[in-house]
Amino acid sequence: MSTTDLRDPAAAQRLVDVPLTTYGRVDFVVANAGSGKTGDFLRLSDVDGEEGFGLKLFGHMRLVRAAWPHLSSAQGSVILLAGRAGRTPSAHSMITGAFVDKIPAIRYASLPAEATAVAKLVLLDTLADAMAGAMETSGVAKLATAYVRDMGEASQSSVIGGGFKTSMQSAAYVNGNLASALEYHAAWSPPNPPASPTLPAILAIAKHLHLSGQRVIEAIVTAFEVQAHLAY
Repeated sequence: MSTTDLRDPAAAQRLVDVPLTTYGRVDFVVANAGSGKTGDFLRLSDVDGEEGFGLKLFGHMRLVRAAWPHLSSAQGSVILLAGRAGRTPSAHSMITGAFVDKIPAIRYASLPAEATAVAKLVLLDTLADAMAGAMETSGVAKLATAYVRDMGEASQSSVIGGGFKTSMQSAAYVNGNLASALEYHAAWSPPNPPASPTLPAILAIAKHLHLSGQRVIEAIVTAFEVQAHLAY
């Protein structure tokens, strides 16, 4: 057994030398070293970040590089393990986690009047776009409607202009095609059409779960805000 600090650039080679000296070969490397200071993203210092990357990223890179010639000759393996915090970030350690935690907190009662007014216009505009798309006799919208109808899935949510219901997922898919078929969908800032890829899914879920109009407005505002923040 050998202990070392992988933040030291020379430590990786020292660690690889242990099995080489003892057994004459290296069959595998398990990169599982993990440590680092956690806390509020905006309060962590550059030194805190450098120490974390020095171990979790550069330490692993140096170790694999040092062992690679021996792994290659022995047809060995490299096993990389990730911690739970990397898969499920929290608001206390990552800015992404803080952003995600804000999303469920959006409520209709706290929305500015201007936001709810725009959301209602977006709803009506997108429904009109989808209805116009459903009247087209050719193109991807017609194909999508026929495809979903033939699948005969669970009767959960309505297909706009189709006269039938299908699963939530398929309703979102075909209604999204209908809403964008004529490219009349509203643009936003940053320039993108955020309604057609989100509103059909919102309506499909709301229809099946019998959600209120206020919950739909909440979801529309949230969808627009998320896309705007991610773009910038």
